[in-house]
Amino acid sequence: MTHKPTQRKSLTRTISNYASKLTAGAVLSSMSIAALANTAPDASIHSVLHGVSVVNGAINKFWEGSGSPYIDLSARGSVDADGDALSYAWYVDGRFVSGDDALNWKIAPGHYDVMLRVDDGQASSEALIEVDYTGGQPYSLMTDVLVNASSIENNTLVPFNAVDNNPNTRWGSAHTDSAWLELAFPSRVHVNEVSLDWEAAFAQIYAIQMSDDGEQWHNIFTTNAGHIGEQTHSGIRGEGHFLRILGQQRGTQWGYSLWEADVKGYALNDFPVEPVSPEPVVNLLDNGNFDLGLTHWDVVAAAGADALFFLSEGSANITVMNPGTETWSLQLYQTRSLTAGKTYTLDFDIKNDGINMPFWVVIEHGGSPWTKYTVKQFQQLTLANTLKHYELSWVQGATDSNVKIGLHFGQTPSSSIAIDNMRLYEAQ
Repeated sequence: MTHKPTQRKSLTRTISNYASKLTAGAVLSSMSIAALANTAPDASIHSVLHGVSVVNGAINKFWEGSGSPYIDLSARGSVDADGDALSYAWYVDGRFVSGDDALNWKIAPGHYDVMLRVDDGQASSEALIEVDYTGGQPYSLMTDVLVNASSIENNTLVPFNAVDNNPNTRWGSAHTDSAWLELAFPSRVHVNEVSLDWEAAFAQIYAIQMSDDGEQWHNIFTTNAGHIGEQTHSGIRGEGHFLRILGQQRGTQWGYSLWEADVKGYALNDFPVEPVSPEPVVNLLDNGNFDLGLTHWDVVAAAGADALFFLSEGSANITVMNPGTETWSLQLYQTRSLTAGKTYTLDFDIKNDGINMPFWVVIEHGGSPWTKYTVKQFQQLTLANTLKHYELSWVQGATDSNVKIGLHFGQTPSSSIAIDNMRLYEAQ
């Protein structure tokens, strides 16, 4: 397989050309990335799967036997027309794992995107191979699964009824179109099949979604043909720690009701990679941990405000006697130079003495006309002696050498406030 040369560029995850497929066990695909420099090397991946040669396009089938399957990946087929010495870099799921001309590992069930970057010192070329290995026939993933739901119709139709392996118990939701049943697996899983046994209160339109964190969801299956009884959706593919059945339109005037849900697939094991240390975050603020007290920090008490600013137990403390008449009456800030179009994040820890107290993060020009680049109000509900973490990100609207990075506490109840670990940094 010939790969066109490319400029140096960040790892791309898009797979545009499937070069080989291992059905029923492993799927390999590869692509080349278009190029500009004629002197770039020609990247090529060869592989050996469980002792069977799989070289850029050959198709083989296998299931796991008694031995431990392994994959050898080789970069030795890569060439450079100019005869330059080549260096190699292997990445798995975006993480650097090796600089050798070959890569070998015992394969665990899972899906892996493996990229080879070949460099001749002037330009580089990349090839990508996708490995999807099931490790045998899919099995039920319902052991030790935790279940939750957006609502219940009554106290007898609880979410657990849908996963208790009892065909005579069911979960029932409130009578609304938007409702969900969520499964949390003990570890990350690869899903191949989902079976749903709907009671008379079925979902006409629904989606099956997956997530790694229980917050960001993506669809792995959707249908507008739901019906009473069992529906088995096989041949689907998804990975994550959580699975959700999201009802979008009811088939009746009732809510949604499931006798039983079953999910088949296999548990995933992470690829054994060498950890890559992230680039250290550079704090653009001085003395953000307040080790030097309030050095480098400016304070404001105006418009009738009265407060003490001091260091206590390693944190910046503000004792508010009078909060003033404006939200900007009390301020703690530094001035910095920011660049238009860059994304910045401000994060910090804060607590008060248990009072329900609002405060504001204000990023503004430090003088007339006091241009506001971003403003966000937070409602401080933290109990005494418990620091809570906050953060705010924004895209800077203009290059400005006089930007106030500040916290405003005006118009708040009289209280005692502690602030620590303030950081301002650019997005990586």
